[in-house]
Amino acid sequence: MKKVIPTLIALALFIGMFFYYKHFKDLRLDKELNNGFIWKWEQNKITQINITSENEFIKLKRDGDTWDILSPIEYPANSFNVSNIIARFSSPTFNEIVEENPKNLITYGLKSPTKSITLTNDEGLSNTLNLGSLAPLSRGYYAYNNNKVYTMDFSIWDEIPLELTYLRKKSLLSFNSDYIDKITVENEGNFFSIISKEEDGKTNWYIDNRLLNQASVNSLITSLNGKIIKEFVDDNASKESLKKYGLENPRAKITLYLNDRDESRLMLYIGELKENMAYATTDMKFIYKIESSFLLPQELTVDYFMSLQ
Repeated sequence: MKKVIPTLIALALFIGMFFYYKHFKDLRLDKELNNGFIWKWEQNKITQINITSENEFIKLKRDGDTWDILSPIEYPANSFNVSNIIARFSSPTFNEIVEENPKNLITYGLKSPTKSITLTNDEGLSNTLNLGSLAPLSRGYYAYNNNKVYTMDFSIWDEIPLELTYLRKKSLLSFNSDYIDKITVENEGNFFSIISKEEDGKTNWYIDNRLLNQASVNSLITSLNGKIIKEFVDDNASKESLKKYGLENPRAKITLYLNDRDESRLMLYIGELKENMAYATTDMKFIYKIESSFLLPQELTVDYFMSLQ
């Protein structure tokens, strides 16, 4: 009997260690198989993104190295912000698999998801991730993909707003200042042209053959090139809204003539001023609010540029 008891104890310890080892081996194997990713895609292969929320549907499409918004409006996208979204959702991670083939999505707030994101790659394959309710015990959010309910970290969904304003390009005008040949200014009924001339290896600016200080014009150009849209006021301006913001008959108009491949012209119409802001449009369709620096009536005059010599 004395020999049997130690043998039984040793056997029990062996069986216990076997199942302990097997349990953690299975956990490690499972982690290695999925690596904590819901799916894994190469970022540069993604060509389209659809984002659906309770009140909004956004469709984005890649165009070479840039992105465009196709819905709910047609507008250039902020490619940097789109890249942030792709970085998170091209290979989204999860904390745990809660349930496979769930019978009741209401439990997880996934019957009517608060948000949904669909990525499509260059092979036409798509993956959709639906966002549900908060999981208890600070486990994150419930999410759903391919008949599985997961929990995901709050940060994946909360740190980047999946909203139209976040995705829109914020720069008002985009141009290479080296290509500017001429700038025309109409300001409160007065009109003048600023012409560039290459002389002795440098660019000089003239108004009616009167030499200007290059820095004065460059300050205007730098200001225009750096204008950031502070607010998207109207995405489909009517005659009434143009009138409301002083753009039916704009106070000022600036036109940039570029000698690039397309011989582009960029126009900026300036309307009502409000504190340090101005209402503006480039196409009489979209109305923006921007900073008014270098757009004030006294700044868009011949005397102003001449006085800066």
